[in-house]
Amino acid sequence: MKGVVAKYPDLFEEPKGVVEREVVHTIEIIPGSSIPKGRIYRMSPSELDELHRQLKDLIENGWIRPSVSPYGSPVLFVLKKGGTLRMCIDYRGLNAITLKNAEPLPRIDDLLDRVQGCRYFSKIDLKSRYHQIAIRPEDQHKTAFQTRYGLYEVVVMPFGLCNAPGTFQHAMNKIFHDYFDKFVIVYLDDVLIFSTTVEEHVTHLDKILSLLRQHQSKINREKYDVTQSLVEAYREDPFMSTIIRKLEVKDKATSEEFELINGLLFLEKAGNKRLCVPNRESLHSLFLGECHDATGHFGYKKTAANLLQRFWWPTMMRDAKLYVETCQVCQRDKPRTQAPLGFLKLLPIPERPGESLSMDFMDTLVTSKSGMRYIYMIVDRSIKDVRFTSAIMRDKDVRFTSDLWKAAAAEQGTQLQMTSGNHPKANGQAEQMSRVVQHLLKHYIKPNQVDWDEKRALIASLYNNAVHSATGVSPNSLLLTFKPRLPLDFLLPENQPTAAPSTLEFAYRYEKHMQQAVEHMHKAQAATIESENKHRRPSTFQVGDRGCVKALELGQEHEISGKLMPQYLGHGRF
Repeated sequence: MKGVVAKYPDLFEEPKGVVEREVVHTIEIIPGSSIPKGRIYRMSPSELDELHRQLKDLIENGWIRPSVSPYGSPVLFVLKKGGTLRMCIDYRGLNAITLKNAEPLPRIDDLLDRVQGCRYFSKIDLKSRYHQIAIRPEDQHKTAFQTRYGLYEVVVMPFGLCNAPGTFQHAMNKIFHDYFDKFVIVYLDDVLIFSTTVEEHVTHLDKILSLLRQHQSKINREKYDVTQSLVEAYREDPFMSTIIRKLEVKDKATSEEFELINGLLFLEKAGNKRLCVPNRESLHSLFLGECHDATGHFGYKKTAANLLQRFWWPTMMRDAKLYVETCQVCQRDKPRTQAPLGFLKLLPIPERPGESLSMDFMDTLVTSKSGMRYIYMIVDRSIKDVRFTSAIMRDKDVRFTSDLWKAAAAEQGTQLQMTSGNHPKANGQAEQMSRVVQHLLKHYIKPNQVDWDEKRALIASLYNNAVHSATGVSPNSLLLTFKPRLPLDFLLPENQPTAAPSTLEFAYRYEKHMQQAVEHMHKAQAATIESENKHRRPSTFQVGDRGCVKALELGQEHEISGKLMPQYLGHGRF
């Protein structure tokens, strides 16, 4: 077998340049579509160094060239299993306006059916598979991508184009058409040669390698696995070999669960035969990838369900869980359902009214009759009402970061404290009030919503007269030292003592009410911290650790949908 492979050393050389083939990749744009906006994602210094190196390699290989195209997709990096960075072009904008082709990919179940009864297999992985297919010349400018070092366009098929898998499968179908399903099957870049005898396999392997040379395709030496007999793999696995020995001596208990069919071991339960996979990491990775990566990168439960329908090995569920948890694509694209890292730290509780304010602008998204659109909300963090202050907690709004605002605050001796970006809880008082205002406005405005600004006084009164969970009393009770009356209260007897302002009794009562409110806030804050930290974990990040950054902020900067972006981008150092 090694003698056959030795005849084709050129197949293991690094692919370079553009190979002329019958199949080329085309990019047909939906008529009337607008060209997507270009943008450049932020990168760490180490990522910029890697970008510069990979661009140089791509230019030397003849796969990209400088461009003046109006197109310009962004570039980002994803971490490969070996710890290196793979440069990826984000073609989602281009894909959205591209006509989709209908080239089918083969079903995994059908491919497995074809190898029944065979004992010898060779799996060939094509190197830089997409780069071995050219882009149609009139479509090359559409592949342009933006980098810090200039605009480039791709002349060979890159990863990320929506029709690329179909084009590649179509090219492989043409190359191997004469031998399809006889002794070779192809799924994208994986070529599997299968035979029943060693003699047949030598002949089959020679034909396929000759075809690959004829079409100037290259093989990935690292992933090349030749002449692996599944029966031999079973013999090398202590657990599987024990089962096979029991079957060979016709052990009744073993025969009720396991069956040997043409050298392949199957576990049968509830009428479903599952292929038993030997304890070999390459085989486990192959089947885990087919049941997770190739089926949509779903979570552990769906991946496990795919495996349970087809395969079995003793540690399969544990391996599936680890595979999903460490999948780089899932880590990049899926939102986190766990509580954020780090324990909750709340702001100190102000002791007096007017000591600390929270403020924010709320966009109602509708213009009132008087031309108003925004609500400017100010919350006293002590009594939950409106006051002037000497310290302000505020949102990172451009109206709060202007020079005029800063100068006015400095003149009055007010300390401005900036909350962290994309973290509304840091200004929780104003953010919570925003939700309450929206809730109340819905009840009192007209269907056309243009009278919302006429209801501001009513909303403020309703809010300030309602008991607040943090203080245990209403904001007006603390501000006025007595409970304001509602219309219903005039039907009831007077039941609250009064004291004239500026009297000693008034001062004592006011001080008592404030102490009770502060004590109540301390209890509420302690309960909040206990509840929030119950499911949190301490942050273990250290300077120098590698990690990714959330992509949401970049989406806001470049006016693209955050919902369709990866959850995280890059892989730089803290």
